[in-house]
Parts: sequence; structure tokens; C-alpha cells
Amino acid sequence: MQGAGGADEDLLLKVTPPRVPRHLVARERLLSGAESFRDHPVILIQAPAGFGKTSLQAQWRLEHLSRGACVAWVSAQSRDDPRRVAQSLALAVRVGAGRPSFCHSLPEGSGGLESITAWLAELTHAAWNLVLIVDDADRLPADSKEALAYLLRSA
Repeated sequence: MQGAGGADEDLLLKVTPPRVPRHLVARERLLSGAESFRDHPVILIQAPAGFGKTSLQAQWRLEHLSRGACVAWVSAQSRDDPRRVAQSLALAVRVGAGRPSFCHSLPEGSGGLESITAWLAELTHAAWNLVLIVDDADRLPADSKEALAYLLRSA
């Protein structure tokens, strides 16, 4: 099913961040601005299921937004091939940064790395601070994990 702008309806759900629970306790050492997280371009959160990783990322999203950053959210799924990851990234920036034309046309028929490269190239020209949150990245298939690793190395 195609939605507005040619994006799959389920892609819109993938880039919609969860709400921060009202009862969430913000721990000083886990705030996004804590000393241990400063000056790190990539942060990996690893813990067993149910330990609040998604809640922590949702909290960080709000903290970054309060400091004026654009925040792009992607919820990864096991069926996300590299091309779908690139489509999700593009839509996440459109939604998170309020830029409906951002990376609107990924290279047709290209593979995932070409699409990721196009995404990175367009992001390079943007004049705003972007925070990318990829929730459940461990669910991605191997080729998509490689595409995400390529993005992180190239960013």
C-alpha cells in the first residue's frame, strides 16, 4: 500500500517515535548530555529485552529536541533490506527535521549502499544538527547491518 509521497504506510510507522512514559525516571548518569556520552558520534545501547532501551532513546530524543537538534527516528525490523533502510532514513529525516523534500528521490534501481551514499550526500548539505536514533538495529538482516555500519563509518 502506497501512502503520501510514495512511501509505504508502514514506513511512516517505522519513523514515528514512541511516547516517553509519564512514569519514566530520568537518571542523571543516563541523560543524553551526561559526561560519559559527550563527544561520541555513535552510542550503542545494549541490554536484554525489557530493560528500557527504547524508553531511554525516546527520552534522549526529547532532550535533543529541547536543545534544538533535529531527531530522526527509525525502528528497525528483520525484513528491512538495505534499500528499505535507506528509504526509512530518508523519511525519518523528512519527518524529524520537517523537511518534506529531503532526499525525496533515492537512486532508482540502486542498491542499498548507493542509496545510503545519496542520503549521506544530501545530509552533508543540510545546515542543521541531526541526531539519528535506530531502535532495535540488532533485528536487521546482515546486509542491512553492513549498510548501517557503512553509514556510521562515513558519517
